[in-house]
Amino acid sequence: MTKQIFKPRGQNTTRAIAANVFSLCFPLFLVDAVRRVHPVALQQFHLLPPDGADLAPGLLEDDPRIVIASAWIDLTDGPVVLHLPHTHGRHFDLTLIDTAGEPFASLGTRTDNDDGVDVAVVGPRWSGEVPHTHLARRAPSDACWAVSRIHAHSPLDRPEAEAVSRNQHVSSLGRRAEHRTDHVTSLEPPAVSSLRQVIELGPAVFFHRLDSVLDRAPIGFERSVRPLIDQFRRDLDGPPPVSSWSPDLAEALELGFADGLAAIRAATAAISESRGIGWHAVAVPQHDESGASLAQAGRAYSSLGAPAREELLTLVCEHDGHGRPLRGDRSSRLRFPPDGLPPVRGFWRLHTRPTASGDKRHGIGDRNDLSPDDDGALSLIIHDLPPAPGDLGNWLSAPHGEMCLIMRLYAPRGEALSGAWRMPPIEIVDLDVDGSRPGGASSESLKPNRRTPS
Repeated sequence: MTKQIFKPRGQNTTRAIAANVFSLCFPLFLVDAVRRVHPVALQQFHLLPPDGADLAPGLLEDDPRIVIASAWIDLTDGPVVLHLPHTHGRHFDLTLIDTAGEPFASLGTRTDNDDGVDVAVVGPRWSGEVPHTHLARRAPSDACWAVSRIHAHSPLDRPEAEAVSRNQHVSSLGRRAEHRTDHVTSLEPPAVSSLRQVIELGPAVFFHRLDSVLDRAPIGFERSVRPLIDQFRRDLDGPPPVSSWSPDLAEALELGFADGLAAIRAATAAISESRGIGWHAVAVPQHDESGASLAQAGRAYSSLGAPAREELLTLVCEHDGHGRPLRGDRSSRLRFPPDGLPPVRGFWRLHTRPTASGDKRHGIGDRNDLSPDDDGALSLIIHDLPPAPGDLGNWLSAPHGEMCLIMRLYAPRGEALSGAWRMPPIEIVDLDVDGSRPGGASSESLKPNRRTPS
């Protein structure tokens, strides 16, 4: 059973209740802000801009080759079919997210569903039969959010990947709607980010919208959390109409909302591994029917809209093995030992944030022509200047100054998800002192080429 996040104490009872209500309902309001951006009368996929982080924090994207599309799906009138096209060898994933921000289904290349498939999405209370030619997925709520990602083969292939994405469309079960790709529009991001809208939501507007937001909540939330929310509201006497709020009540509610937001932000940091030395995983929402929690609110705050963890594991490193912040103007090396490459069923890619202005490849990974060391290890060079010509293939162009490294594992294997496999530390290569390179290659080959590349 869901427990109160903050325990009321004496005169702080109202403030503590407000913190509980805000924290428990935060994911619902954040997803509702996403819903409001989509056209009300049209269930259809819409292409998102290259960086859709204003729509949802999990849509932050550094790789311009990834084409993201979004659709808000209303299931109140019955099941809906998502018609997904053949991606012609491009990596693809579709994530279905409930109204509490948690993914309840994902499919695509990982599940061998990238050759064209129809997915019937049914509501939590619907009963009936789905054609045997369709995949069936049951949503925990009467509405859901669909996010698809198609990875272009290269930046030059992006227009073709967008054309494939435009072939995604939506229809009611049993009736295939006429589909025209020229009707697939781009979705304009909100003028104020969805996250900021909810953060800045005052108690008056919050309680005004609360009933309609709760009515869209998933079944699990309705059963386990709604009674607690109702009790909190009774403790607040409704709360009464805003016009009758006393200054003390208004102040207590405002302070309670600030407490709730602070707790969510603290949970966001806590659900990641240590941000000190080494790599930490970026947390993503995960389906959990046990009820709302601070951890779920924290995941929504940091990564609503991100692919499910089984589709993408993102690892971040901000410091070298000695705890020093990473810098692009220091020569760094990431060395995978023999038989120690990232375990994936899809592919992996390493890039910097911010991206170097001269990085034409937008990171490097196992789809590039990488050269192993003499002993079978793989050494990647990270610097803001290119190395000697023989090592250019293993060079990741870095920005000048402080940076972080992002490793993405697409369709990661179990050992990556469990933590049995870990990323190696970042080594700082002192080229003026170190005269050898692991694997037998001279560190001279790692020395940055100080000449301006042509």
